[in-house]
Amino acid sequence: MILFLENPGMSIGKNSELIEVKEHGKSVIKLSIRELEAIIIYSNINITPEATSLLMQYSIPVFYQKGSQVVAYLTPFFNHGFVLIRELQFLSRNTIKGVKLLCSFVKGALLNKRQLLLYLAKSKNRTDSSISKELRESADNIDKIIKDIDENYYINKFKINVLSKFNTQNGSNSEIIETLYNEPMHIDSLSDIRIELLNKEAIGTKEYFEGIRKIIPNEFGFEARTRRPPLDPISAMLSYGYTILEGFIITAISVCGLEPYCGFLHTDRSGKTSLVYDLMEEFRQPIVDRIVLKMINKKMIKSDDFCKDNAFIKLNDNVRVKYVDLLFSEIKDSIRLFDNKKMSFRQGMIYQARKLCRFFLGKEENYYPYVFDF
Repeated sequence: MILFLENPGMSIGKNSELIEVKEHGKSVIKLSIRELEAIIIYSNINITPEATSLLMQYSIPVFYQKGSQVVAYLTPFFNHGFVLIRELQFLSRNTIKGVKLLCSFVKGALLNKRQLLLYLAKSKNRTDSSISKELRESADNIDKIIKDIDENYYINKFKINVLSKFNTQNGSNSEIIETLYNEPMHIDSLSDIRIELLNKEAIGTKEYFEGIRKIIPNEFGFEARTRRPPLDPISAMLSYGYTILEGFIITAISVCGLEPYCGFLHTDRSGKTSLVYDLMEEFRQPIVDRIVLKMINKKMIKSDDFCKDNAFIKLNDNVRVKYVDLLFSEIKDSIRLFDNKKMSFRQGMIYQARKLCRFFLGKEENYYPYVFDF
């Protein structure tokens, strides 16, 4: 169960193994901790330290929301002492391992965009073959970009970058190249590769949104994906859903002992949980985008379910609750295949984070992103 709390004067406390909600001192809700999936807070509501401890013990996330924006989330602090994992993660940033992860994260993002377009094309083929054909064309265009991402090409480019910047008087070219897989060069030799791959991802993302725009009714006013602020209902739902997803990803990364601020593809801004955004790329379309499009297709939302708040579009309460319920249900209950192993998306996020750990430890030669099937 997801607990939505928005009345001023409410407080959250602990009563044995129960979470108790009081309003102006009067008990209004009592729930077993085992019944809870998450708490979403919309107002000035206090949580006692005892309740916080119980919630974190059972890994129950708490989301703090202002308007339609999630402004913070509370997740357990995993102090497992994974110093080696984090050290290897940092050391991998400017090695061949870093190049491999750049390619994998971008491919994962684009593969899932392609897969969702193909899924929509198959569904639309029964009702509108012309739209189905256009969706397949968009998927084919993304596929061309994916095939253009040649890992070996970027590894060779990285080697050339290092050799051109490194003082080769300290060793022969062959000696330097031998160190490139595990030992970082103390110079940034990945920046131009990162920019090139981000440009490819941007082109694929534009193609993707131009594709899904064809199946979104005109009443929603969706022309292109907008952010900070979202300027249409679809962009507002995507932004809100991605923030919910971010909370689950940061928990998965922390459980495995990885450093959320040490990313490979998203590295530009200080204080940004870069690795979270890297790993999120393979879950955006299978979870958030698919739920949004499902709600549109099944007419579960309409344009007047949204309102304008200054410069941005805001979800009304009824849409927000319905949307969050679907997201949590998909993340916790939907069973998918991860490397032919059946598990929920929530378990799959941890599974993928552990694959990253194995890659940093050298137990796996490559990291393979999750790609959803239908």
